[in-house]
Amino acid sequence: MTGPGLTIGVWSPGTVGKRIIHALLKCRDFFEFQELIVFKHRPDIEYRSVMRMMECQGAVFAFEKHQRSEFAKMGITSKYEYDEALGLVDILIDCSTEGVPIAHKPDYERRAPQCRAFVCQGAEEDRGFGKGLLIYGVNEGAFDFERDRWIQIGSCNTHAGSFLLRAIAFPKNEHSETVETGLLDASFHFIRRSLDLNQKSKAVISTEVS
Repeated sequence: MTGPGLTIGVWSPGTVGKRIIHALLKCRDFFEFQELIVFKHRPDIEYRSVMRMMECQGAVFAFEKHQRSEFAKMGITSKYEYDEALGLVDILIDCSTEGVPIAHKPDYERRAPQCRAFVCQGAEEDRGFGKGLLIYGVNEGAFDFERDRWIQIGSCNTHAGSFLLRAIAFPKNEHSETVETGLLDASFHFIRRSLDLNQKSKAVISTEVS
């Protein structure tokens, strides 16, 4: 779906978004896109160093018109206004928290008719963003990436659980043939930290290096 001359937009450079942005910029020669536009809604001071790093790596920013001066006070300038950037992107990846991508969808439909693909990450409960969930390595064959414009990608936990379920229910035999075990029901219990390190809360039950 990517290719020479394409413009990619990433909304919300937070826990997931900043890693996607970093990966895209690191692999720029492979994807051969023309420009990576990062959309940020609020001028949070704690993101200043992250955004400066993105800028040094080649990303450009798009802010809403009334927020540009506030970002400028942080030393972060934008190449585009929000509406202008939406009219340029060929692939838009929305990494906002649950519920926000669906709220953005009418805006995207109206202001980005040229966009080839809209991608949302995470497990939206009502699955209202698009065709999903895409679990790479498990069900990508159910998607037509030339026609399916609205794609929702399963979370990291959904991917992990799906791979385990596939390994148990549809293992490979010695001839690399898929075998059905007849599994009808399964229950998974995930043990993980309570929050990601950059989430603000009273406690972070995981190792933190400062």
